[in-house]
Amino acid sequence: MRIFQWCKLDAAVSRSVLKFMLLFAFICAVIAVFTPDIQAAWPLLYMIFGGMMTVSTPFTAQPYFVEMLPTKIYERVFGRFLFGTGMIVLFAAAGFAMQTAYIASGDLAVVPALTQTAFFVGIALFLTAVQYLLLYLFQIKNVQIIYLIRMIPGFAFFFGFNSLLSTIQEEMQKGNRLPGWILWAVEHETALSVAILLAGIASVLLCAVVASVYEHRRMV
Repeated sequence: MRIFQWCKLDAAVSRSVLKFMLLFAFICAVIAVFTPDIQAAWPLLYMIFGGMMTVSTPFTAQPYFVEMLPTKIYERVFGRFLFGTGMIVLFAAAGFAMQTAYIASGDLAVVPALTQTAFFVGIALFLTAVQYLLLYLFQIKNVQIIYLIRMIPGFAFFFGFNSLLSTIQEEMQKGNRLPGWILWAVEHETALSVAILLAGIASVLLCAVVASVYEHRRMV
């Protein structure tokens, strides 16, 4: 299908993303080695953060003539959303591998790590889908504004969840009782993670459809 061809094209014009991935992985590994008391989920959060920071690269790197190539509009749009989804999954997979290595001592089993990955990927997919939709709807050409839209979701995701997990850890170490909603989330961790992941995938499809309809009306 041409959707996959457009995805490959976005990947081709975004080759620098892989360099950033290696950079983020190196920084993550160094921090994990020299900061042994960080959260177990920190490598996963950091790598997904890296993916969110680079996933909108095609909007600034794509040559102008690309929009003139013969294709159906929805194929081009869905190809870009597929690229974004693939990048988030790729960065998350790298983060999961580093997280698993970090917790290899046995403090955390692989199954909870998998549920955490599903949860955070679902959130990241939702934020990425909204980010892509905004870039399509407002046709932003100013690179600085694009960078701002790129940075806000990533920073909110990383620092928000990192702060939340650190607070939970501190409260547990003090022996304080956690809020009821946190206890409920922990008790239903697997079901909640699957639901969030499915909601993230659904948001990607929904935003892709809305962006395709908008692009069709704009180009006609």
